[in-house]
Amino acid sequence: MSTLFPGELQHYEGTTAQCDGEQEVREIFYDNQSGTLRYKTIAGDIVYFERVIGGESGYIPKFLSNTSQGNSIIYESGVNVGIGTITPLGKLSVSQDNNFTNIDIQSSTISKFPLLTTHHCEGTISAPTGITNNKNLFVFRNYGFGTTQYNYNELYTVRTVGNWTDTSAGCDVFFSTTPNGSITSTERLRITHSGNIGIGTGNNPLDKLDVNGNIRSSGTILGQYKSSFDNAGITATGVFTTFTIQNGIIIAAS
Repeated sequence: MSTLFPGELQHYEGTTAQCDGEQEVREIFYDNQSGTLRYKTIAGDIVYFERVIGGESGYIPKFLSNTSQGNSIIYESGVNVGIGTITPLGKLSVSQDNNFTNIDIQSSTISKFPLLTTHHCEGTISAPTGITNNKNLFVFRNYGFGTTQYNYNELYTVRTVGNWTDTSAGCDVFFSTTPNGSITSTERLRITHSGNIGIGTGNNPLDKLDVNGNIRSSGTILGQYKSSFDNAGITATGVFTTFTIQNGIIIAAS
């Protein structure tokens, strides 16, 4: 630059400038033999730059001092980014051996609370289309190492109900566990878009609480019961603490 006869691949010659706040510089050039950046002072001395660039390929560098750089804990594989790992498994992987691995989100006001958001669409991110019925919006999946590989449990799932539009965004939420001796997750509890809760009922609980199986209580079940008992010939409304059950059916309440 500023010369018709460059002596090196990179050669600057021109107006004097300050280098490191101490010496006036006439030329800056790259020394091919030593692989270093040098500058020539007004007095004709050729000097190495004191600024040292260090670190390994793939790592995002950090300043170790005011004259040198080295590896940070952030690694970029060309596809994924790792914090504490050089083998990131997703777009962002965070890893730490022999300690808790925490991701801390902080805020300072009630109206600006910590918020974790996800976005999902069909089509592409640049040209999204509406999500259709029965599609997973979000899955919380935890992995644990077995004998030779990692297995996972899909603990928490949010799934669409109906095709999504600008005025309709129905969804169910359900929780799953994996039985001992298996690696397949099984749905246990679902809260539907209409507010029904099902335990062991699959994807269609029919009432506010629908349980497929026995219910055990160590206390008193209180509530308002209103029904007609055909075989008892009574209609009752009120708060009851005692129920008479025959063949699994409530036939009387008092």
